Amino acid sequence: MQIKFISGSEELLNIFQREISSCHSFRMAAAWGSTAKGKGRHWEILKSNMDKLQEAILGIHFHQTEPEILFELHKWRKLNIVYDAKGVFHPKFYLFDKGDSFSIISGSSNFTAGGFGKNIE
Repeated sequence: MQIKFISGSEELLNIFQREISSCHSFRMAAAWGSTAKGKGRHWEILKSNMDKLQEAILGIHFHQTEPEILFELHKWRKLNIVYDAKGVFHPKFYLFDKGDSFSIISGSSNFTAGGFGKNIE
């Protein structure tokens, strides 16, 4: 097992793009999600690899998830929404299946422009 600490948003975006490009399929779960009005780099990477996405699980607590991402993922039939978690649904992981191995990005980054961009996560 290899562990790598990701130290910034540009590195996170680059690793996310590398992992999604090299995997057979991938799943994600995040407390919140956005497309950044359709212009977020994280969204562009996901959208161009939508055929690999098996499932996206998103929370809607505190009204932080952008409606557009819910509509888009629902349209692609990839979405599961957590409505009531008996608390706040708060995971952040991105699991990449490479056939004979897996990789995972886990940390504090929601699938938002802030989580994959301007925030220090």
